[in-house]
This record gives sequence, C-alpha cells and structure tokens, in this order.
Amino acid sequence: MAQIITDQITGDPRTIKQLFSGRNYGLKYYQREYAWTESNLSELLDDLSVRFLNEYESTHERPRVATYRPYFLGPIVTANEGNILYLVDGQQRLTTLTLLLIHLLRVGGDPEAVLRPLVFGTRFGRQSFNLQVEEREEVMRAILNGEGFDPTATADESVRTIWARYQDLDVLFPHELRDPAVLPFFVDWLLERVIIVEIAATDQDMALEIFETMNDRGSRLTSTDMLKSFLLAKPQANRSPTPTSPGGNASRRSPTRRRRPTPTS
Repeated sequence: MAQIITDQITGDPRTIKQLFSGRNYGLKYYQREYAWTESNLSELLDDLSVRFLNEYESTHERPRVATYRPYFLGPIVTANEGNILYLVDGQQRLTTLTLLLIHLLRVGGDPEAVLRPLVFGTRFGRQSFNLQVEEREEVMRAILNGEGFDPTATADESVRTIWARYQDLDVLFPHELRDPAVLPFFVDWLLERVIIVEIAATDQDMALEIFETMNDRGSRLTSTDMLKSFLLAKPQANRSPTPTSPGGNASRRSPTRRRRPTPTS
C-alpha cells in the first residue's frame, strides 16, 4: 500500500473495509454536529451507484469486481491520542457510510457476515460502534436492530439528523442495487473498491492545521466555527485526551459526479 510519510504526518489510501475493520473512532468535544442533508445523501448514493453500474455487467462473476474502477471518496484526518483514534475531519462521511452499511445489512441480510462487524463489534471486551459517541448510541442501536425511535424526544441535533438520514436511505437507495443478484456485487465494490485517504497526524495541533487547510469543499465552516474550534482545542494541547462527545466536522459534499451518458444529455 502506498504511503506518504513525514515526521508528523502519514497518508494512506484505505478501502471502506479497512477503515472500519477493528477500529473505533472518537470525536473531540469542540466538533460540529452531524449535519448532512437529504441532498448530500442523495448525491453520494447517486455518485456511488453511477460509478458501480458503469462497471457492472450481469454476466460477470463476483471475482471480477476486483478489476472494477475504484472510486475516491476524499480524505479524512485522524489524530491518535492516548490509544484513541480521533476523527478531526471526516465524521460526516463516516457517519453516513455507517448508516449505508446498516441499510445494506438490513436489505441483504448479510449472509456472509461481513457488514455487521464493520458497524458494531467488540474490542478489548467492550461492544461499541465504529464511531462511538455516547449521546448517539441509543439511536444507532435502534437503527441497527430495526427498532422504533422518537427523534422528537431529544434535543440533540446530531441524533435527530442521523435518524432522518436513515429514513431517507430507505427511499433514496437505488432500486437497481436492491436486486438480490446485483446487491452482493455492490457490497463487494463498496467495501473493496471505494477509497478514502487517511491523513494521520501525531498530535492534535498538526491534525487541526491539516483540517483548516483542507476545509474548502462542501458546507464550509464559518469563520466563527473555525475560531471556536481553534480556541477550544488550544488549551487542551498539553492535557490528557477527553472523552468523546457529540459533534462533527465540516459537512462535505461528495466528489463531482461522473454520470453515464443518457439519450437526453
């Protein structure tokens, strides 16, 4: 695997499967809420389905997926502190991908048992979600287990948005991919051919600096948001890591769509 290394930064391309296998991500208390809209979700699903269906043929065997063109879903920024891998940039996409993995698990039943461990697993004797935020655990468990949940009973913006986006998934997920003959191919492609570059920093200050220079796409942080993050994070530089809490990074739009030509275009 290609790797870019400096004294304080490493960059690794990772598949979705690698990003979620045996990993638990935390969020710093100063981060923004999960804020993806229905439009953000729709665009991501459209991007993924168009790229996959450009490659897929009904005559293919599943091993052929390994030769399908990969799809780049942008970078994330992480900082490892006290054996906790904090997401400095990327929680919008990783949260949404987690919801997508759960939807695929519910639609296809996960007969090969590859999806559930990427969403929820056991590490050091503790069961947790891959993106572990205490305030979101109830809604995530309800979604994972197919249980009811009342979003009006919470004031947490991220919790309400997570529930809303999962309901949208059921409507927006492309019908072509629901076909039992097609779905396993899409799952293989999503896990093995969709790539995110993880930019890992050795400390929080470096991670924030990287994040600030990259914050030029999607729903950008305002000057007030950026100043708040800087002022809140700076006093913590020489302190022990704090527990995770709800919040999030800049909401990102997915990469520009590459649509297949149609008779009307």
